[in-house]
This record gives sequence, structure tokens and C-alpha cells, in this order.
Amino acid sequence: MLIYFSWGPLAGGVVTAPVPEFSSPALIPYPSKVVRGAGEAGFRSVQVKVGSDVPGRDDLMKEIKDIFRTSGIQGSLNSGGAAEGAMTWELFPDARMKGEGYDLSVGLGKATVRAGSFGGFFNALQTLRQLVFNREGEFAMPVVRISDKPAFVLRGIMLDVGRYYMSPALIKEVMRRLSRYKINTLHLHLTDDPAWRLEVKKYPALTDGAFHWKSRLPGRFYTQAQLKDLTDYCARLNIQVIPEIDMPGHSQSFARAMKTGMQTEKGFPY
Repeated sequence: MLIYFSWGPLAGGVVTAPVPEFSSPALIPYPSKVVRGAGEAGFRSVQVKVGSDVPGRDDLMKEIKDIFRTSGIQGSLNSGGAAEGAMTWELFPDARMKGEGYDLSVGLGKATVRAGSFGGFFNALQTLRQLVFNREGEFAMPVVRISDKPAFVLRGIMLDVGRYYMSPALIKEVMRRLSRYKINTLHLHLTDDPAWRLEVKKYPALTDGAFHWKSRLPGRFYTQAQLKDLTDYCARLNIQVIPEIDMPGHSQSFARAMKTGMQTEKGFPY
């Protein structure tokens, strides 16, 4: 399947679907280039080597631990010699690689990742996560070489929390799951006619439930500390948060709280 976009800067853009010979395990989104080798690499455990010069090293190591946790792999990070039956995963920085691109090579006994940025390494780990499968009590990965870079700079989701409040815990869980598919942007729509969800300490009436729609969890909002925490959490998943504060459109919640419209002489100073 080919998907074409015929408008604006996306004109001529093409996204390719998987080729039949590499349909298992599934890779979502499908990488830019996949060269399948012969056979599979089996292993019982993994030893990971992450150099001190790898960007975002601590967050990447946490991601690797999450791969171990969700897959059931027994693994170690930057330990001594590899145990019998272990596969080595190595992460190497490559200054020649730009943006979120990466190279991933899987052979017998070793998988190697090269990237030039935290985003590139993070994306490579998501592909590595999808390549691992359990086979009769041990693990395996296809022998493969992958060169990948995103087709689009922004790959995101919009959550309209101005219309209906979602807890920070729920938003984190949504973004945690989407990060595994290389989503890198959260558009957070914080204000709308039903409610104003962003704490403004100078104007507490904005987040007062008395001025919110009664059917949309009135009085629920995000403190500045919560939004900072959410932004930091997303950054560790290679996700940027783009907040939207609607002005002057969708501003009835503002008008109810401040007793004036945004586009009035009284409302402009706010």
C-alpha cells in the first residue's frame, strides 16, 4: 500500500508498507530500509553495552530495562563478560547521523545500534523491542540490517483536555504506549469553551469549577507543577509537548470566569 499526500509541503510524500518476506514479526511503523538476512539469532539472555558518550544514556538504560520487563528477557547492563547463550546489544554514537535516524544490525550473538541523537537511539530501541520474540522457552530475533529515519518530523496525537479532563496518570500511560511506535509529539489542548484546565495563579477563577460545563468534570485542572512533570516525563520518551491555549477562539470559559470577553477593552489586559 502506498499513501500519497497531495497538499502543501507534504506533496509527493510516500509511506511504504511491509514487504511480504518480512511480515513477521511486525514492525510499526515500517522502517525506511530493511534487509533480511538468513535465519534467526537465538539467545537466553542479553548483555547491553552503552557507552558513557551515548546521548541520554540514563534514560536509554531505563528504556532497555523496560524492554527486559515487558518481554521477560533476563538482561544486564554494562557488566563483565557475557554468559553462555547471551546476546550482546551495543549502542554506539555516530556524529554523522542526523535527527532521529539510526542503523540497527542483528547477527548471531550481537545486535548493534548506531545513532547520532537520543531520539535516534530511542527509536532504534523501539524497533529492537518489536524484533524480539519468544520461541519455545528462549528468545530470538531475525538476522537483519535496518536503516531508518522518520518520514515526518512531527508524529503526534492531540488530547483535547479542555473539553474533557484526563488525569496526568492517564496521559502518561497513553504516551508511554505511543512512544513504542515512535510518536514524538503531544499536542495538549488546555482550554476550550467547556473549561480552562491550565493553572494561572494570578487568576484562580479560570480553573474554578463554577465556570466550567457541569458535564465535563468541572474544577479539574493541571497545576503548573503537574504540567512540568508531564513535560519532563514525555521528554524521557523522546516526546515534545506542544501546549495550546485558545485565544480568542473557544474562550467562553474565560468569559464566564473573568466576566468579560477576550476581545474587549476590559479583557485585553488579561
